[in-house]
Amino acid sequence: FYTHQSKSARGDLSVSVFLSREAKSDLFWWINRAKFSEGRKILLSAPSISIFSDASLSGWGAVSGDVRTGGPWITADTNRHINELELLAAFNSLKCFASSAYRSTVEIKIDNTTAVAYINKKGGTRSSPLCFVALEIYNWCEEREIDLYATYLPGKSNFVADAESRKQLSTGEWKLSTSAFAKIQQVWQIKVDIFASSWNTQLPIF
Repeated sequence: FYTHQSKSARGDLSVSVFLSREAKSDLFWWINRAKFSEGRKILLSAPSISIFSDASLSGWGAVSGDVRTGGPWITADTNRHINELELLAAFNSLKCFASSAYRSTVEIKIDNTTAVAYINKKGGTRSSPLCFVALEIYNWCEEREIDLYATYLPGKSNFVADAESRKQLSTGEWKLSTSAFAKIQQVWQIKVDIFASSWNTQLPIF
């Protein structure tokens, strides 16, 4: 936002600019949390959770210890750039392996340098979609007081997470269309999607 407005004003600091909703939200974040006085740790403690994450054009995969997970992208994600998919894969990985973590240090290993940079810098100015996902990740970690850092891992060393990202759906992983499920909801008020996964759930609670 700042970069765009500065170019429009051609360096004239006396020009009044319209603050977008996102810009106002960012300003309130700084005001309410007094982040100016907190600083940043120079050295993070050893990670209590280490995650390997990867994305393909068909899905995402993650590994932590001996546990593997992953899933396909939903329709809304299929047109996203691979860099954005890498960030989404990292976010999904965190939700799977660090959702119960609190005041912990988490390391996530990714074979995409752009995703690593956006996570470690908590955003960036070159891509709004990437910045949006990076901020979602940061806010999620902040709620749990998680210190997150990303490290680059060559693709050939990330083969397990890569394999998880390319797995094909089983015949039991399909779901009803949104319109068909909405009609069912009109008859029965369903609150929990008991047997769903993150990629085929119809309800917030599953």
